[in-house]
Formats: sequence, structure tokens, C-alpha cells
Amino acid sequence: MIYIYLCPACGEQYEVYQRMNDKHVHFCERCGIQCKRVFIVPHLKKNEGFFSLQLGKYVRSQTEFNEELDRLRYLHDLQDNLGDNRTPKDEWVEQKAKKDQANLERIKRDMEEMERIAYEKEKKGNIDG
Repeated sequence: MIYIYLCPACGEQYEVYQRMNDKHVHFCERCGIQCKRVFIVPHLKKNEGFFSLQLGKYVRSQTEFNEELDRLRYLHDLQDNLGDNRTPKDEWVEQKAKKDQANLERIKRDMEEMERIAYEKEKKGNIDG
């Protein structure tokens, strides 16, 4: 660990790497007097929030995190329902409507063809019988 020592005579400050089980003694390089170890209290800010890996940004509270996560889930669902993310919503809806209309017309043609075939079979059956 890195410890900070301060010389009481000349005021020189040193950062010294020492193991935790080493003797914590350091002498000033300038005047040779034994330095005093300085204890620094880490500065912690309370209630400043946290970084969310899911969101990729800092949030101030758990409530803000939940709200942002819900918003992103909502947007993700909208994007899933829009087909692809490159097409604007209105354009995508228009394309989807055209495809649906084309499918309906194809189904209608197929039904008419099936009815025609069934009618011809029925008509042919009446002639043969």
C-alpha cells in the first residue's frame, strides 16, 4: 500500500510504498528526522448516485434507475414492433399496410380460384352422372 509521511521539521511530504505488515517508519530524505505517518480519510459523497452498466450512465437514485430502465424497455418494445430500427415509424406502417393488402388480394384470388375449380368439378360431376 502507499502511505503518506510528513516530516515535522521541514514539512516535506513523502508517498512510500510499504506492505501492511512492514514497520511503518520513514526518515526524511532532506533532514534525516523520523517522519510522522499521515492518515487520510477518503472523501465519500453520500447520495450522489451510481453508475449503471445496464444504462451506461450515472443515475442519482434507484427510482431514477427504475424509471430509465422502464423507458428503455418501452422504447425497445416499440422498436421490436416496428420491424427494423432503420425505417421511420410512418414509413414502416405504410409498407406493412401495402404488404398486408397484397396478401389479402392474393388470398382473395386463391379463394376465387378454389371456388372456380370446385364449381367446375361439380358441374363436371353433374354432366357425367
